[in-house]
Amino acid sequence: MKLRLDNFSVGGTFTRRKDAALVTASGLLVLDFDGMSGRVADARAELLADTHLVESLALLFVSPSGDGLKVVVMADPNHDRRENYRRLDQYLTRRYGWGPTLDKNTTDLSRACFISHDPNAWLAPAFAASSSLLTSSVSPHETA
Repeated sequence: MKLRLDNFSVGGTFTRRKDAALVTASGLLVLDFDGMSGRVADARAELLADTHLVESLALLFVSPSGDGLKVVVMADPNHDRRENYRRLDQYLTRRYGWGPTLDKNTTDLSRACFISHDPNAWLAPAFAASSSLLTSSVSPHETA
């Protein structure tokens, strides 16, 4: 079923969905919080109210399963991707205790993120104004 779902790669523009096929990095990371049953709405509200994180938030929506959150953040350009991911994981674990629910498999650059039909998805105004950030040269159905 997952192979038929529309998806995108947050990490950049690729000639195919594989880290080695990166053309241009986006500077964005996707954080995938799984197994948050009963906490999704509260977690969403907390992230949007987090004064330390909100400036970095680009996109936030309920995952297609309805049991988690997809959070796209702008990465610190002074650190590599894995270091940014590690720092965000540490911050979120200290602040919210969500570390165990953060899917560690989302650290690869070309990782597919399934598109949600969340009617309450949140997109940062700076990203809504730029459609070029939402385009890709890779087909949404292309697989590695």
